[in-house]
Amino acid sequence: MPEGRKKDAVWENMQDIKDSYAMLPYDDFAAKICGELQARCEKAGKPAPFYDSQIAATAIANGMVLITHNIGDFATICENSMLKVEDWWG
Repeated sequence: MPEGRKKDAVWENMQDIKDSYAMLPYDDFAAKICGELQARCEKAGKPAPFYDSQIAATAIANGMVLITHNIGDFATICENSMLKVEDWWG
């Protein structure tokens, strides 16, 4: 993004978000779960996008429900794991 007011505004907004929420690490445990999710989904013939697998694995590793408006993006992962998702906007 080119330097300017818009870039500064986006940066400030991102800092506000970062300061308002706890960030969960993508650690070794989540990475192991991610690999298992990828393998299960591929074996089922429905490969899951890597980034979705990382997000799902982080939720599973931390015993959390994944909140998303895109439940369909995680359908294959849910079918092949213990991931729980909720859509608070649907």
